[in-house]
Amino acid sequence: MSPAGTQTILAVVAGVICLFTAGALGRRRQLSLRYAAGWSLLGLSSIIFGCLTPLLDEIASGLNLSPAGLVVIVSSTLVLAILFMVSVSVVRLQRDVQDLVEMVALLKTKVDEESKS
Repeated sequence: MSPAGTQTILAVVAGVICLFTAGALGRRRQLSLRYAAGWSLLGLSSIIFGCLTPLLDEIASGLNLSPAGLVVIVSSTLVLAILFMVSVSVVRLQRDVQDLVEMVALLKTKVDEESKS
């Protein structure tokens, strides 16, 4: 088998594994829908790039890149987008926790004041 054929098969297999893993984790609620969608997008792009290897060669040569370099750039960009989503979610959760801590402190103060009187 040619190297291009091997590359196609590996890319498609990796994409299918990513799609099924994201779907299974999403169904079991171990991964939220937005993250499952992001990982599914990454898997789908792997499948598409794998199937369109000849077209990928033309696009990469037009951009003065190797096909592998183009795949790495696109995949890295998708992974960075997922990491950005995670960062935004973590910040939002930190704010929620801070708000809850402040509310509990106020309630504790109020209960302490009422128990003294």
